[in-house]
Amino acid sequence: MSSVEEAIKGAPSLDRTQATDGKDAQELADMGYTPVLKRSFGLIESFAASFCAMNFIGVTRTLFYIGMDAGGPAAMWSSSVIVIVGVTITATVLAEICSALPLSGSIYVWASEAAGRQYGRLVGFVVGWACTAWISFVAANSQAPAEYLLSLVVLFNDDFKGGLTTDSQYYRGVLFIVSFGCMAVALGLNYLPPRYFAWTFRFTVGLLFLDLVLSLIWLPVGVHRTYGFRSAAEVFTQRINETGYGDGFAWVLSFYYAGYTPTGYDAAGHISEETKSATTTSAKGIFWSGLTSAVLALVATILWLFCRPPDDLYATFTAPQPFVQIWGASIGRGGSVVMTIIATLGLILSTSCAVTASSRLIFAIARDGILPGSAWISTPNTAGQPRNAITVIAIISTLLLLISVGSEVGFTSLMSAGATTSISAYAVIAICRLTITPDDFRNTKYGLGRWRRPAYALAFAFNVFLLIAMYAPLYFPFTAATFNFAIVIMAGISIAGIASWWFVPAENWLRPQLIDAMRQHALDETDRESEKAAA
Repeated sequence: MSSVEEAIKGAPSLDRTQATDGKDAQELADMGYTPVLKRSFGLIESFAASFCAMNFIGVTRTLFYIGMDAGGPAAMWSSSVIVIVGVTITATVLAEICSALPLSGSIYVWASEAAGRQYGRLVGFVVGWACTAWISFVAANSQAPAEYLLSLVVLFNDDFKGGLTTDSQYYRGVLFIVSFGCMAVALGLNYLPPRYFAWTFRFTVGLLFLDLVLSLIWLPVGVHRTYGFRSAAEVFTQRINETGYGDGFAWVLSFYYAGYTPTGYDAAGHISEETKSATTTSAKGIFWSGLTSAVLALVATILWLFCRPPDDLYATFTAPQPFVQIWGASIGRGGSVVMTIIATLGLILSTSCAVTASSRLIFAIARDGILPGSAWISTPNTAGQPRNAITVIAIISTLLLLISVGSEVGFTSLMSAGATTSISAYAVIAICRLTITPDDFRNTKYGLGRWRRPAYALAFAFNVFLLIAMYAPLYFPFTAATFNFAIVIMAGISIAGIASWWFVPAENWLRPQLIDAMRQHALDETDRESEKAAA
């Protein structure tokens, strides 16, 4: 028995009614794991885990002017429509396999099982290491609310030493302090007992919808009374290309904006071991959060395009977050303060949800024994929470924040790294399901039937296309200051995964017995009998 297994068996035991119902516990045991996390989440929390972590309205505002440079309005709305289709197909593929294997490790386990017996460990290692980059979401997301708060300085016409520019060391220092404060709140919420944190999920969903409703009503009224709407022709046909690439590739780069927003819907799978009736609930959480986020991101995008200020007015804006001044110009200073508070709180809470998802992923990887200090990281507390994994997230996120704060290349690289690792995993799962295990995982409540092969092929093609936009430098010619280091990060992580697969003994991580136990669980009775007969 490994040290990790001993630690888990020695972990504080939970009352059966607290930890899980009998069916969920049995399914987890069938997959080779002992239930140690408190199972208290339902469909709302499962949906919220992904929906809130993606934060469609906050991300569209954060990346809006990147989208404007890369193709402009015509590219932004058209790429968002395509993303709705691609995300819906990919979400069905993930929901199918999640229903068969509802585990905290989720995405790297799904990739490993989708790759079959011959390639399962190798793919599991690479995807497992890659998905630790979920942590980068926490550091990148923490800068966004800080920029909203510091933009209030411009709104109130106050002087700021050295100016609100990343060229100022003073500004970068203040930005780090405020970003760290926002991150500390997001991390601190994750130490709440599960029954309290469930309300964080619910409150965040409500806050994001409140933000959307106010944006749909208050902002248009203000714009109508002040600088006026953009024309339909500008919204649906105007093209802008400030990237330095040709117009065709600039349109491809618009998928950085459109594709980033609804990325991370696998988060519902990360909390599967804390979700009741996980075989159905987690799968629904993945599908509906992905679809809802993609559709609402399109709604928000069209709204921002109609309400964006005239170019000459925008040219006068100097705030790190332009929307603070857009609100000031349309709904007044008081309205801008209200919307800034709502947006800031939404971003902090969505970061907290990202911490929840990433900490469960780290817990699962550590439980399987690959990380330094795995036994400690994978030991939950008496409330059935992986608090040690949350602490690891806090330490790494602080280091990433120190490296990237105030750096445009650092910020975009972290944003890209968080998205590309997830999107790469989606693509790997899809191609493995298409070419290696198209007829497996029949023990799922959401089988795709005869549509499975077209769905796998389309999901693979869509996510590979997204990766082109996510890996490419946003501006050409690029320098060290504008290069997108996401591809370097991904290459390093992939090398680490391959090296781990080569050097780590099979009995230490993703053991063949464990892979086979999960595979057997994912088969239906007919498949199990067929395998026994063949053996």
